[in-house]
Amino acid sequence: MGKAPARTEDTIQAKIDLHENFSLALLLFILLVSIYCLTYSGTFITDDEHILASRTLSLSFDENINNDRVYGNSRLFFLSNLSPDYAASAMNVEPVQAVFGSVLARISMILNIGHIQTIFILNIGVIAITAVVLFLVTRFLGYSKFTAFCVGILFGLGTIVWPYTKTYFRDPLAMMFLTIAWTFALIIANEQYSLKPRYFKILAWVGLILGTIAGILTKNTVTIAVPALFGYLLVVKISEIQQGTIKKYFQKNWKIILLVFGFSALALMIWIIYFPSRGIFSRFTFDYYKYLATFFITTPHPKFFEAIMGPLISPGKSIFIYSPILILAFYGSIKKWNIAWPAWFYLILLIVGQALFYDDGWSGHINWGLRFILPAIPPLLIAAIPAIDDWLKAKRGRIGLLALGGFSALIQVIGTFPPMRQFYIEITSIDPTLIKSSAIWRLNYSPLAWHIKWLLAGGELDLAAARVGISAIPIVLGFIILAALTIISLMHPLKKSLPYFNFILMVGLVIAMLFTYKRDPYFYFDRLDLSAAQEEVSSKLKPDDLVIIKSYSTPVWYYWMNWAEPIQNWVSLPLYFPKLNLIEEYRLTNNPKVALDEAAVKLFPDLHDKYSRVWLVLPSDTPGANLDIEVDWLMTNSVKSTNWIFKGDFEETQLYLFEFVEQ
Repeated sequence: MGKAPARTEDTIQAKIDLHENFSLALLLFILLVSIYCLTYSGTFITDDEHILASRTLSLSFDENINNDRVYGNSRLFFLSNLSPDYAASAMNVEPVQAVFGSVLARISMILNIGHIQTIFILNIGVIAITAVVLFLVTRFLGYSKFTAFCVGILFGLGTIVWPYTKTYFRDPLAMMFLTIAWTFALIIANEQYSLKPRYFKILAWVGLILGTIAGILTKNTVTIAVPALFGYLLVVKISEIQQGTIKKYFQKNWKIILLVFGFSALALMIWIIYFPSRGIFSRFTFDYYKYLATFFITTPHPKFFEAIMGPLISPGKSIFIYSPILILAFYGSIKKWNIAWPAWFYLILLIVGQALFYDDGWSGHINWGLRFILPAIPPLLIAAIPAIDDWLKAKRGRIGLLALGGFSALIQVIGTFPPMRQFYIEITSIDPTLIKSSAIWRLNYSPLAWHIKWLLAGGELDLAAARVGISAIPIVLGFIILAALTIISLMHPLKKSLPYFNFILMVGLVIAMLFTYKRDPYFYFDRLDLSAAQEEVSSKLKPDDLVIIKSYSTPVWYYWMNWAEPIQNWVSLPLYFPKLNLIEEYRLTNNPKVALDEAAVKLFPDLHDKYSRVWLVLPSDTPGANLDIEVDWLMTNSVKSTNWIFKGDFEETQLYLFEFVEQ
């Protein structure tokens, strides 16, 4: 009878702790989303994002993953002409990002807002969720709520993840899944794990396995984390077995061990023998991994040492220069090496893997810091937790942490506001070799130095709010107020309704932001000729029609990507202007094929077998549009054609409809 009140008090305290942890995690998420939305851009940086966005839209609107919208991408066209198996593995990017992004694309269709602008909020949510996971793992490791919240904020604002909220790269999503898997690995390795109920242990292993698989299916480099995660668990479990009892342990658990190994062997055999070499999972076949291993061994690596040292010490790409807060991982590792060593092991494996695969291309193309290293950031911050907690216990330490965290956040602000792509455009216009030399190893040529100069010179900011202008002011003020309300909620944790009110307000503001930014000139919302042409297509479209856009990566392509009706089946031609001798030959022979680009030559002959009608959208600001080469070919091979001209303020768009002989 006397113990009942104690148990009741423990239960009440547990409920209070659970509520406070949930509220703090929710407020952390809201605060980061508010800040990230203030720096939202919603624009592409590289053609990698073009491809990823195309696959997302195709899954959402075509109900299968394809590259039709980026058919005009020269890199994809080159890969498509390789051997079928190699082309399949090279072109079929890991599919999980497309699955998550397709949900947002469908929402954009329901709300009638920009498709691309909507899917660009994916990484905002993903990175904020990763910060929440870090908050939770810090609490699980026994640290205070304040320490856990600081870890989440330092990750979200003090590392290179902030600039990547503005991108549609798949690395942040891979990072999130790996962080979830890492959390479950830490739970399994924890001293209290053996005391937990059976269902909890099963859930922990399921979380570890599913998190790892989801990470790999998002980006294959997460595979490199498998030796670190499962090696860590193996070391921990072996260390738990008392000396001299290993034999007894195996004798006691031999059935379970045999079952695990038998199931693993069976799964491995099925994977090797039956897993298809083509399709969306072609990057996960035994043959693909065998090819990678052969490539690593047989390919020369003249820049291997540079590729190993660059991510660690180079002024242009070092993770410690672009995320200074990670320096605390060194100190944290000294205090608690048992949770830190897998992070360093994974980082080394990741750097070596990237060096073997890319060699002199290890630094990537357009990156703030080094995008490929993103998945290693959360494990390194977990390694830094003991140091962060130690510094928070003393006044001098808090001042030092504030200074280091503030400096790290300043680095991310420098990387977030200027247009990242502009640096590479300017450097390559001077000398393309600078990107692979001086921009990496000389600080004055680095992206960091260029971004600082851009800001000091009053350069244009890469923000949707800046491009939209006055109409964005209510949205900016709204997110500032939301951030302030969130901070107030943190100061009054007993008011239970505040976090939920803030969350509802956040969702409303995000939707309002997407509606407000519809007029972003980046996607040519106000191009009357483009909107009129698309409206005409939509009003007369038939299910078996194909729309051809000329050309890829021009205003009409950006417009169609963001605003095309989901019912439209469309493909983009390459950005191409024929050489003068080809134009002359075309005019002399009246044979348009001689002046068509390779992609069009491959596409056009099969049109009449697959479609009964083809639309051609031909804006005047597309290179080669005035030559009418595509028009001549399609007109010659069709039985009927119709033409419209739509005029805008400065440009005009010609729209053609060609009807083929019915099969």
